[in-house]
Amino acid sequence: MPVTEGDKAGNGQAGGHRFEPDILHERYEKIMDIIENYTAHYVKTKSGYMAQLVEWPDVVTEGKDIEDARDSLRDAIREMILAYKEKGWEIPKGSALFEVLPVAVG
Repeated sequence: MPVTEGDKAGNGQAGGHRFEPDILHERYEKIMDIIENYTAHYVKTKSGYMAQLVEWPDVVTEGKDIEDARDSLRDAIREMILAYKEKGWEIPKGSALFEVLPVAVG
């Protein structure tokens, strides 16, 4: 949409819509409320890679390479979310904590 004289004058209108930071902030907050970060675990196999969510071990898949395994894992997560919602089950939360644990082996 072309810029109008009203836009140039700074009347708070852009493209025929009023710009309100509070509304944008509310929309952002709603989006962030529905985003969950999960930890993916990849293991090299003979046929490619196995991918599994650490926080939700039932979500497991495979792919011919890391990218394929990642794509398959995203699809599997979406399917599991739908299945859990249909059954009214609580969807596991993400954000596992990892640390390096040194162990003497010799």
